[in-house]
Amino acid sequence: MATLTLRPAITCMGCEGMKQYPNGFRSGLCFMCFPRSIDNRDCKITFKDVLQMIFTRPAAWYRCDERIITFIRSELEKNYFKRLSKDIPKGYMLNVGKNHYEDRNLVTGKVTKYVNGCIMILAPGSNDPDNDVPLATFHFDRNYDVM
Repeated sequence: MATLTLRPAITCMGCEGMKQYPNGFRSGLCFMCFPRSIDNRDCKITFKDVLQMIFTRPAAWYRCDERIITFIRSELEKNYFKRLSKDIPKGYMLNVGKNHYEDRNLVTGKVTKYVNGCIMILAPGSNDPDNDVPLATFHFDRNYDVM
């Protein structure tokens, strides 16, 4: 399994929001984006960790460092594009979506919330990510596994 290794940084490369002085973040990532880094600041960041950050941190996708986006692209290309029936052209675009579902048990009244995320692969010339038809869509369950 591939891991993401980043050099030290003053701001988090996931959210760009948190700063730490004078030492900086040893891994370049803050504990808000990557909770595992609380216990081990030099931990290796996995693809699931990156997905968790994208789907749980508001607007983190738009602030991510290019190296994190490149990591997502390379993981998708290596592990998931092989499963697709058609080839994905070079220069494709990524779009991230999040769906929330609630399951209400009518007997007990208990509400279970499911959070499913998806990464859409768009054609290179797409202008409107919300309305363009994706070439492929990868859906993730609440454990950030591909469904």
